[in-house]
Amino acid sequence: MTVPTFATVRSAYHDNADYDVENSVAKARLFVVACRRLKEMTPSASNDGGGSLEDEPRKYEADEKNALAFIASHVDSAPVRHVDLSNLRN
Repeated sequence: MTVPTFATVRSAYHDNADYDVENSVAKARLFVVACRRLKEMTPSASNDGGGSLEDEPRKYEADEKNALAFIASHVDSAPVRHVDLSNLRN
């Protein structure tokens, strides 16, 4: 298994950020994965001399929650039906 780079994860984040406009559950799922990886890769507090990255993990957390809410509202919630095939003849 290859470890994704920050650049590839950030690219996936940007590529799938339009999941709601595209009305795509698949893109929303990829967006959630990107958010989770970015939260892991981004320091919780950092100062680069001109600005702070402190809010980045919180932004990814909020983006993840929004995407999960989108997925929940678009996934078919119909019950799974099980069929009894025990009396089926060839």
